[in-house]
Amino acid sequence: GYGFRMRDGVMTPHAGFGYEARGRRRYRLGTRFDLGAGLAVNVEAERKEGAAARDHGIRIDLRARW
Repeated sequence: GYGFRMRDGVMTPHAGFGYEARGRRRYRLGTRFDLGAGLAVNVEAERKEGAAARDHGIRIDLRARW
C-alpha cells in the first residue's frame, strides 16, 4: 500500500479511469483519511461523459468502529 503520514493518521489519494456501457468514460479522483483506530473518511469526485449528457457527483463515506 501507499499513503502519506499525517499527524493523526494516514492520507491515501487515489484516481481512476474506465469505460462503461455504450462507451461512456468515467473519471474518479479522491482521497481517504484513516484517522486512528476504527475511523476513516473517504471523499471522492466522479465525472461521467459520453455521447449523451455529462454527469457529476461527489461521494463522502464515513466509517467508524466501536
